[in-house]
Order: sequence, then C-alpha cells, then structure tokens
Amino acid sequence: MKALKLSLFASAMMLGSFTMTAQTADEVMTKHVAAVGGDSWGKLTSMKKVVTMSYQGMEMKMTETKLKGKGMRTDISVMGTENYVIVTPTGAWAYMPMQGATKAEALPDDQLKASLPQMDITDDLVGYKEKGIKAEFVGKEDLNGKPAFKLTLTDKEGNSSTAYFDASTYYKVRETATQQGQEVTTDYSDFKKFPEGVVIAMKSSNAFAEQTISSLELNKPVDEAIFKPSN
Repeated sequence: MKALKLSLFASAMMLGSFTMTAQTADEVMTKHVAAVGGDSWGKLTSMKKVVTMSYQGMEMKMTETKLKGKGMRTDISVMGTENYVIVTPTGAWAYMPMQGATKAEALPDDQLKASLPQMDITDDLVGYKEKGIKAEFVGKEDLNGKPAFKLTLTDKEGNSSTAYFDASTYYKVRETATQQGQEVTTDYSDFKKFPEGVVIAMKSSNAFAEQTISSLELNKPVDEAIFKPSN
C-alpha cells in the first residue's frame, strides 16, 4: 500500500510538473503576443516594406507588398536585374531574369500551397494556437548577457524551432531552425513600435545574411493590379 501511495504521489508530481511547464510556455507566448501589439495586428489591412539585404557578399533590395486576403508581391533588385514573385489565394508566379527567365512562370500547386502562409500580415506568433503552433517551455538562460526564456515551437507540419524571448520585453530575439538540412540561428534586433500599435524587429541576421527594413508602411492603399504578372 505504501508503494502504491508513493507511486501515486510521483505520478501526481509529474503531472503537476507538466502542467506548470505548459502554463509557463503559454504565459511566455501570451506576453510575447501582447508585447508586439496583440489585437492591433488584426486591424492591419496592408503592409509594404523595403528591405536591404546582404547575402554571402551579394547586395540586394527587396520590396514586399501585402494586401490582406488578396495577395503578396516581392520585388527583388539584384545584379542589375528586376525580379518578382507574386502569391495570391488562387495562383502564384515568378519572374526571375537573374536566373535567365524571359517571362513570368506560374508556380506549381505545391509551391503555391507552401507560399500561402507568407501572405499573412500578422506577426508569426500572433494567433499561434489557431495556426497550430505548439509551445514547450525549455528553460531560462543568458543570451548576450541578458536573461531569456527558451521555448521549443512546433508547427502543424511537425517542424520545430527553438525560440528565445527577452525576459524583460518578451520580444523574440533569437530563433534556431533547420533550413534545407542546416541548422540556422537568426538574431532579431532594433525593435520599433509603429503608430498602428504593432512592434516589428527592423534588423535580423544569421550566418548567411543580414537584413534591414529601411522603410515600412501600414494600412496604405494598394493597387490589386500588382498581383497580376506583367511579363
């Protein structure tokens, strides 16, 4: 009987530990969402940002335009060429003269499906539960001399990443994920709060590239004609 009581006690402790972990992960995520703007993200109708990027010694400029529910267009200026990728709910196209293309080409259905989540204007983790993202609290550790919460995030496809949230601001300051078979760690910095109430990291960097958002416009009119291939 004593052994049974000890077993039940141990089981209860394990269950309590799991519950605490789940609550801690949820707390960090909830505070992160609030810190970056919470419900303000749902009020955005459009986003246009200009990004300068240094990729393995090559400089490029990207202009990304999103219109909620309608489409996303990314214009890429690199090596003296003007390229673009368009994604809409019903089709996607790419015009890449830097790769020798002479006209826009429709992307296959699997690439369209994979690209659709990129149309979302909101922060990646706003509405994380609805997006099917599961969070697990791993621990707390110092990051660049500052305490940070460490969480494992798993999306609905089963892809996992490790995210670090500043313990004072709850901004996501680092994420490590596997990309094309390689583990890539990306740091985020220069957080800016916009009049619309949302907070965005204006800089990101990893071993392969550095990106800086040089300008960002929210809720400005967007001509839907840009979501149709012109070449």
